[in-house]
Amino acid sequence: MRKATNPQQRAVAKVKFDGLEALAKSGKLDELFASLDALAGHRARSKDEKEWADMEQRVVLPVLQEFGVEKIQTPLGTKGTVIKPSSVVIDPARLKRKLGAARWNAVSNRVLDKTKLERAIVDGVVDPVEVAECSEEVPGTVYIRVEPPRK
Repeated sequence: MRKATNPQQRAVAKVKFDGLEALAKSGKLDELFASLDALAGHRARSKDEKEWADMEQRVVLPVLQEFGVEKIQTPLGTKGTVIKPSSVVIDPARLKRKLGAARWNAVSNRVLDKTKLERAIVDGVVDPVEVAECSEEVPGTVYIRVEPPRK
């Protein structure tokens, strides 16, 4: 493992270690490992077992989140990573008001055209800060990516 070099990296590493340490002391670690290994086995075998795998994930995910653990590996080698997806959504009405008619027409065909918008940002016609002010990050459903042990 790489050694943290700056104070911020050391602080993040300490939080991650403290989360793992607290998880180990909680007595939930063996149950978590068993559930994670089972989850990997069911995901690897069949798509038909999705409902069962979802149930296992509902057991594992809250425990990892409770202790702030984002990555873990079981003694059998199964790796689990908490994935927190998100996407950026632009509010076209708000952007239209912000840009004005002339610049709006440069980035739209009555509706926002993301390709034209990207081109206008690159060409300097539209300021990316204006686009950011009219955008919001929408969180997706948090899930666990499971990698079965290598054979």
